Amino acid sequence: MSRGFTLIEIIIVIGIFTSVMIVISLFVLDIANNEIFFTESINSEVETRQAYQTIISELRSMGGSVNGSYAINAASSSSFTFFSDSDGDGYTEQVRYFVDGGILKKGLIKPAGNPFGYKIGDEKITEAVHYLVSNNVFSYFGANYDGNQSPLGYPINLDSIRMIKIQLSIDKDPNVLPGKVVLPAYINMRNLRGI
Repeated sequence: MSRGFTLIEIIIVIGIFTSVMIVISLFVLDIANNEIFFTESINSEVETRQAYQTIISELRSMGGSVNGSYAINAASSSSFTFFSDSDGDGYTEQVRYFVDGGILKKGLIKPAGNPFGYKIGDEKITEAVHYLVSNNVFSYFGANYDGNQSPLGYPINLDSIRMIKIQLSIDKDPNVLPGKVVLPAYINMRNLRGI
């Protein structure tokens, strides 16, 4: 009587071992993919919240330009240009938020010259929020907005804007669940109340 394993027993053990290793490998890959997805989702949300903090602060402190222009320069569904002392130096900069290629960007022009003015060629552009799935980011409301009115129609009378809704729809990969995340913010412009 010989002791040992038959060839069939060895093949069965190798098959079971291989199957278990494949299942474990797929499980580890799935966990790694989920971790990457959740990390990217959290990073996108953190990026958006940081951008909102900056935008809200700038919008609430908006004022006239250094040469006396009205606080709001231009408004559309994908772009908003206004004047605000965003760096605390005592001079209002021209601030422009706009959507470009799925990214919310910020353009900043510091006043220069004598007399002061804003040169478009001096605009410094930075990226604020990535992976936008919609260009319709900005909506505008008048002084009597109580939560039920529709946004102001286009073309917008800049003097009538008293509240802005910013709605960022973010999705790094539209082909992968869970889908887009929509983060809205309503900003009441305090400095324009009495105007």
